[in-house]
Amino acid sequence: ESIGQVLSQIASPEMRPVVSGNVWVDFLPQGVNKGTALAILQQKLGVEKAQTMSFGDQENDIELLAQSGIGCAMQNGNTELLQMADRRVDSVAAELRRVLGLCRESSGPAAAY
Repeated sequence: ESIGQVLSQIASPEMRPVVSGNVWVDFLPQGVNKGTALAILQQKLGVEKAQTMSFGDQENDIELLAQSGIGCAMQNGNTELLQMADRRVDSVAAELRRVLGLCRESSGPAAAY
């Protein structure tokens, strides 16, 4: 039984525990997560899901990566996150340099993919 499962048994029905680090657990209201926050930002900014890239390493990033056109998991990340990610990366900075370098050489933002 995982720590998340144990905590789910003692949490209130309005809250859900989400592992956010090796020794951290977030308690979030039901229906609230990084993915819902990103969806709101995408809508307000007029940005499509396909135009969005995100990075994560823990269970609390699963919905974030799912709401992104390209979801990148850190190589040392949570097993479930690694399985669902579009890419596995060693460094956020290195991946951004790679992607932005590709975009600069293209004729438009979508041409890199």
